[in-house]
Amino acid sequence: RPALDVAAARGKPLALPEVASAPDPDDPTRRGRWIDALADLLLEPEVADRIEFVAWFDVADPSNPGCDWAVDGDPATAAAFRSLVRRLAGIE
Repeated sequence: RPALDVAAARGKPLALPEVASAPDPDDPTRRGRWIDALADLLLEPEVADRIEFVAWFDVADPSNPGCDWAVDGDPATAAAFRSLVRRLAGIE
């Protein structure tokens, strides 16, 4: 929300060019819940009207195995990401 306020103060929408969440080895469901919370936030009317675009940073870096941003790494994350896309597209 602070980023939305900064953009609004400049009369601009907010762009989110690199959004992602890495897996939590201690809680395999955490990333899926984070993605669900992101969808909830982006669909709030006062937020949705102020977002220009959102792009998921979907990269797996073999040199840094703890930061696998890809959404197809586990079934729960893949399902949450599919739901995010469907919700943002108004399909779900």
